[in-house]
Amino acid sequence: MLRILSAVGAVILLVAAVLLVWRVGLPQNNRILGEIVPFSADTLDGQSVTVDDSLDKPLVLNFWATWCKPCIVEMPRLENAYQNADDEWLLVGVNAGEDPNQVRDWVQEHPVSFPIIIDSTGTIAVSYGAQSQLPTTVFIDRQGYIRKIVYGLLSENTLEDGLDAIGIEK
Repeated sequence: MLRILSAVGAVILLVAAVLLVWRVGLPQNNRILGEIVPFSADTLDGQSVTVDDSLDKPLVLNFWATWCKPCIVEMPRLENAYQNADDEWLLVGVNAGEDPNQVRDWVQEHPVSFPIIIDSTGTIAVSYGAQSQLPTTVFIDRQGYIRKIVYGLLSENTLEDGLDAIGIEK
């Protein structure tokens, strides 16, 4: 009987591990730095955002969620930098698959001027290695190369370093 219980336990652990890897994904080291992964998505207000190798400006992707405390802390810092960008670079907030109505409500309470898209399938996050930690901020130069990724809360210094890495002096 103990042998059967041990076997069943091992199968359950194996299935749980497979489901976890399937849901979260494996780290994609080829995405850490290098060429971007193209995608298109609609913003909360219905505008289309396309990210591909024909960028005309440097781009910052910020992966976040309404329940993520560090995301909420850094959002005003990102908004301030974006407001002072003089149209030199683009910022897109990539929400981690939450209900669009919930995100709209959050944005009404915490206004931001940059576009917000919903990554409902998690595909964008996995493509950029942002599926396992929020916030994650990806800095992409105008040639379409990922130059820096910051996992966790952006300080003023890490934001400046990231913008410097993509050719923007703050």
